Amino acid sequence: MNARMMGLALSLAAVVAGCRQVDIRTAVLYVPAMTNQACVNVVLKALNTEQGISSPQVTVRQDSCTLEVRYDSLRHSLKNLEFTVADAGFAANDIPANVAAQQALPPECR
Repeated sequence: MNARMMGLALSLAAVVAGCRQVDIRTAVLYVPAMTNQACVNVVLKALNTEQGISSPQVTVRQDSCTLEVRYDSLRHSLKNLEFTVADAGFAANDIPANVAAQQALPPECR
């Protein structure tokens, strides 16, 4: 391969690499107050409002009060996910729960 062809191939590779459309990652969210199915449902409903996240991409582990969330990092960040859960009324990792949302939770989740 001559130098011109090599340069063209490298340029094409750079363009293709720079056109990422999806970057799937997995985050673990610790949600200590997620102790029953009603609480899980509230958290899943909140996460489902986020574009690019759906229930099949969320694995709930009630025994450890954690969620594994697969998400597109070009659309979301870990902090976005944590704040979404916090805005639903549950502390997530180091983000405290939104107090007003927490007070509006079903009784079994308070």
